[in-house]
Amino acid sequence: MDEHRPEMDRREIPEPVESETRRATGMGNPGTFPDEDGREYKVREATSGKLEEAAEKVRQLGDRAAAKNQFLNRVRPLTDNAAQGIEGAADYVRTHQVEEMRTDLESQIRRHPLAAIGIAFLAGYTLRRLT
Repeated sequence: MDEHRPEMDRREIPEPVESETRRATGMGNPGTFPDEDGREYKVREATSGKLEEAAEKVRQLGDRAAAKNQFLNRVRPLTDNAAQGIEGAADYVRTHQVEEMRTDLESQIRRHPLAAIGIAFLAGYTLRRLT
């Protein structure tokens, strides 16, 4: 029966073609960074550095508000708390792998979807105001 196989069945199976995403970015799964050359570490360090800069800007915003008006002096504790939260996020980004962060984020969004939307909106608004 094997001698009557069509020619098509005798061809070799081609090797899988590398995906466009992998070739273009050097990444297999978008959103993950292979750590072969320390790229993930560099991205996490850069991101945590930017978060620390944002925390400093929030603190400066509170200081400026307090200096302009005695009434706005009440804002300073809020900006200090926000800056501490941002610094905590910077530390988290620096000390956790991307996959861990993704899993944690997905878990929090599933548990608190409305809060996640509100936080995303406020973060975007705040970052826009700071730049």
